[in-house]
Amino acid sequence: MPAPDTAHLDRLGGFPPRSIFIAGANRSGTTWLHRLLSTAADVDHVSFYDVVERASLIEHRLRGDEAETIAAIDAELARFGSDRGIDPVRIGALEPEEYAGVMRRSYVGLDSRRPYSNPNLAPLRILARKKCWLASRPRPLLLKNPIDTCDGVHRLAEAIPNASFVFVHRHPRPVMASSVHMWQEVLTDLNPWLASLDRGYRVLFSSPDALAAVRSHCGTEAHVLGVRDRIRTAMFHFLDMERTLPEDRVVSVRYEDLCASPEAELDRVLRELRLEAVGPIRDAARTPRALPPDPLIERIHDESIESWRPYLRRVGYADLPDA
Repeated sequence: MPAPDTAHLDRLGGFPPRSIFIAGANRSGTTWLHRLLSTAADVDHVSFYDVVERASLIEHRLRGDEAETIAAIDAELARFGSDRGIDPVRIGALEPEEYAGVMRRSYVGLDSRRPYSNPNLAPLRILARKKCWLASRPRPLLLKNPIDTCDGVHRLAEAIPNASFVFVHRHPRPVMASSVHMWQEVLTDLNPWLASLDRGYRVLFSSPDALAAVRSHCGTEAHVLGVRDRIRTAMFHFLDMERTLPEDRVVSVRYEDLCASPEAELDRVLRELRLEAVGPIRDAARTPRALPPDPLIERIHDESIESWRPYLRRVGYADLPDA
C-alpha cells in the first residue's frame, strides 16, 4: 500500500535554503552538539515526530491533526521515561532526532557492513523537501546521522545542495569504550526509545536465538575491532573530506573543547556556519560519563595508535586521552 504522503508529493518544491550536517562517529558527541545548535541557532531540525511519522507528514498537515498526533507520541514516550536510557538526553516528539530511521539502516550489525553509510539517499532527499514545504519560513535544516557521516559525506555533499558539515571529534579510546558500553546496555534489556526508531533492533528482541548470539558477540575482541574499524573509517573520511570540500563548507569542533567551554565553542561554530543566534543555550553543561577501565579496549587502542596517528595529530590529540 502506498504511503499516505505519496499522493501529495507533487506539492513539494525544492530543498531548504541550506542543509547542515552534524558529522562524526557514533558516541563522539554529535547528539549533544545537535541539541545545542537546534536551540541556540535559527534553524529547523528533524524531530522524533518527523522520523516516526515520515510517511504521513503532509497528510497530517492537510488533515489538521498534527497537534493531536504529536500529543499521542509524547504520551507514548512518557511511558519510556524522561531520557533515552543510554544517556541523559531528553526524549519528546519535537526533540531533535537523527534521521537514521528514515534510511532504514539498522545499527544492529553495522560494524560488519560496508559501506557503513546509505548509498540510496532518496528517502533523505524526500524528507528534506517535506520539511521545507512544512516550514513556516525558509530556514537552514539541521541534520544528523552518524551512520551516513561515517563514510558517506561525499555522497551527502553531492546529493544535498548547499550542504555544510560540522565534524565532531573525540579521542578514539573513549569513543570505543562508550560505544561498546552502550551496546552492552541496550542488549541487556529492550530500550523502548531505540526500538521505536530502529526496526533491526526491535526485530532482534523478537528472536531469542539471534539476540543470544549478538549478546555473546558484544564486548568480544571481534566486536571491539569492528567498532575500532568504523571509528578509524570516520577519522580518515574526515581527513579526505577536509581536503576535498571547500573550506567554507567544513567546521570542526572537539568534544573535549565543547565540554570545557561550551558557550565559547558554540559561539565559534555559529560564526563559522554564519548562523544567527536566537536564544539561550540549553543543556550547555556536560560532564563525560566515566566508564570502568577495559583492558581489551585499551590494548586494541594501543595497537591501533600508529595507524590513526595522522588523524590524532591533525585534530590535536595525543596518543592517549587526557585523564
